[in-house]
Amino acid sequence: MTDTVIQEAGALGQELIPVLGGFIIEKLDPTCDVSGAKTALSGLAGNLAALVTALETKTATTTEAAA
Repeated sequence: MTDTVIQEAGALGQELIPVLGGFIIEKLDPTCDVSGAKTALSGLAGNLAALVTALETKTATTTEAAA
């Protein structure tokens, strides 16, 4: 159950970060570095995807500890 919740939360987060980020950027000062902010959001989404992959991947140590 916990693995499923983590996976679902990660997937949802991946979808929401760009949307929420875009909303936040629009509310900021129009002279801010929009390009830099969008790049940072892409980086966050990529890191979240890597986290989800890491959480889904079972290593030999994790499998042995669970046994």
